[in-house]
Amino acid sequence: MVRFSARLSGWNKKEKYGGDKQPEGIFREVGDVEGLAISLANQASLLGLRMGRPREAVALAEEAYGLASGHGLVALAGQVKGILDEIRQAAGR
Repeated sequence: MVRFSARLSGWNKKEKYGGDKQPEGIFREVGDVEGLAISLANQASLLGLRMGRPREAVALAEEAYGLASGHGLVALAGQVKGILDEIRQAAGR
């Protein structure tokens, strides 16, 4: 399982953007497609593979993959595709 949390570690959202918003909402707000895709993939991985709720995680992983592949983030799309495949397998899809 590939995780992207290293990209977000040490990132202080309160300092950078102010407030108590979650990274996903901030990335959507500022139009950071790469950050949004990473945040969604992390959420999908945690929900689907660590918390045992893969059916709920599929939509998050699909959105992350669609964003990465649709914006030419080839390496990221490949990593997210691996997570999506793992989650789909766990969900029996």
